[in-house]
Amino acid sequence: MSGDIYFGYNKSNPQKWEKNDGYVNSSTFDAFGDLMNEALAQTHPRPLAQITESRYQMMYDFCGLSAADYNAVIHAMRTCIAALKNPTDWQHKGSWVWHEMAEPFIRKDERYDFAFHNETPTATRK
Repeated sequence: MSGDIYFGYNKSNPQKWEKNDGYVNSSTFDAFGDLMNEALAQTHPRPLAQITESRYQMMYDFCGLSAADYNAVIHAMRTCIAALKNPTDWQHKGSWVWHEMAEPFIRKDERYDFAFHNETPTATRK
């Protein structure tokens, strides 16, 4: 099995707004979901619930978030990943999704606030 993760919209073509998505195997999908829970459950439960409402259909969707929630989630995810001092293999798998799939896509979404881009922590990759 596998899952789809919709990170946002690519609005570079005004006639067709496409969802930017990543397609991952089920264990990677689950690892990313666990990482999101770790990063968002305490401080951003409403956006987390909105992103994960279709998880049983193997889909996470960031597209319905407001601009404020979108950027808050991005900041929280970056902060959580940067704070992982001795990440487990499972956490590495979840953070791989963020680094390799989410980061390139989120910058293409018009909701992304480049103003805080340099203020967010940088995580060390394995």
